[in-house]
Amino acid sequence: MGAVKEVVQYASVLGRTFATDTLQEMMSLDERRMTPSLSELINAELLFTRGQPPHESYVFRHTLLQETAYSSMLRGRRQMLHRLAAKAIERIRPDTVERTPEVLSHHWREAGEFAAAYPYAMKAGERALARYVHTEARVRFTEAADAAAELDYGIRMEAEALVRRASVPGEKAAIHGDLEDLSAIRDAVETLGDSTLVSEVDFHTGWLHYGLGDFEAAILNATQSYERAETTAGAATAAAEAGNLLARIHAIQGAPRLAIRFARRNAAQMAALGNTLEQAEITSVLAFSYGVSGEFGKATAAAGEAVRLAESINHLPTKAACIFNRGVVLGWWGRIEEAEPDFEDVITLSHEINDLFRVYVAHGWRGQALLQANELAAAEVDLDRCLALAEQIGTSFHYGAFKAYRAQLDLIRGRPAIDDARAAVSISEDQPWCQSIALRVLGETLIGIDTPRAEGALQEAFALQIGRECWYDAAWTQVSQAKLLLGQGRTQEAETALAEAQVAFTEMGAGAGLAALGEIERV
Repeated sequence: MGAVKEVVQYASVLGRTFATDTLQEMMSLDERRMTPSLSELINAELLFTRGQPPHESYVFRHTLLQETAYSSMLRGRRQMLHRLAAKAIERIRPDTVERTPEVLSHHWREAGEFAAAYPYAMKAGERALARYVHTEARVRFTEAADAAAELDYGIRMEAEALVRRASVPGEKAAIHGDLEDLSAIRDAVETLGDSTLVSEVDFHTGWLHYGLGDFEAAILNATQSYERAETTAGAATAAAEAGNLLARIHAIQGAPRLAIRFARRNAAQMAALGNTLEQAEITSVLAFSYGVSGEFGKATAAAGEAVRLAESINHLPTKAACIFNRGVVLGWWGRIEEAEPDFEDVITLSHEINDLFRVYVAHGWRGQALLQANELAAAEVDLDRCLALAEQIGTSFHYGAFKAYRAQLDLIRGRPAIDDARAAVSISEDQPWCQSIALRVLGETLIGIDTPRAEGALQEAFALQIGRECWYDAAWTQVSQAKLLLGQGRTQEAETALAEAQVAFTEMGAGAGLAALGEIERV
């Protein structure tokens, strides 16, 4: 083989752009023996240089030239050259090893050395995740899983890569793909006898269901993970993760007593493990749970502590989550002037880290807070944006509640609202707390139109809220019941409902609720 042709083939393995020192190391040639071939290629206008000596690089003038040279080699030779490239880079390019490990992963994978490719692909995924480049992170973890799948002994490695990929935010199709892959590998992991890893697979399966709004499946998987980890030596972290998820699900499902119990314990677990990140996030979940139960003093104290912890580590997703929950509880409490800056910060941060899910819920709960404050135009913008994002990312998470609030806004503006309210009830069948909100709104839309159904919807909403100890929403449902009773001329019963709501709102310090009662009394 001619010297020039050999240089071209070696260089083509490095890519369209290559450094001379890497090429020299691959070919075991000194600069004096390689320079004539490179000069000939430059004179033939097949290559050109970029940069200044001694840091210049060479570039194939056209991508097609590099691809043609590469594809002209038999597979065995290509593998050999990729192996030489990987070894050369490891020896003389520590900056590449550290900053762009995906380059090493690529060369070892193309060399057929999958065990060597795996750690570099995992490292590349972690680096991308740290930069919040979620699409790239998912690609790198997939490459790691694929490399592990080529190994006879790679089940554990493949599962670890799939678990890491499942922790990276993705859109609906990606989440369903993660669920399929975790389900497919779980039985194989079980045969390894590694209870901690099985617990991790179950936990991340539950986490994915949680993100999709499939809370029943999420609770099932999280409970399996929690119970297994609790009885496994050395699985304290796995148990804490599963307990963390259970607290989140119970909070989102509107079961504040259970959520508070799990969240308080989990905050202590995370503190003991030195995991400030998760301690901050679960403390913000505790704040949310206190808010659902109407304990706003405790809610804002927990929210403030969560934000303090998040700011101490400056992890942007955690910071966004904690500020978000503070905004939510402040909005429920009726302190819209304090809540709005939090929501604005969350939306800005979430766009920065490519977290559309957080943008979605932030618009939804800010819309609710603005609706509650009677700022209807702003509420309409937020709720419409929220519902559009739900369709885009494919989630039903709190969607029924947000759709119900949009129907309530239409009702206030004198627009048709019954169909949307009914749809909200149907959508939230597997989310009891959200369904209770939708039922309350449906009951209001039916006042003066279908009294028996209005009464039935409000009674069902109230029963759900009392049974789950959602005292804040229960008080709002009593306000709706009073409106129905007043419309029927049942003044004494209406006054009783209003008095009970007033006691509840006064104990909570819920200014928006008290303002609504004052408006009814004025009318």
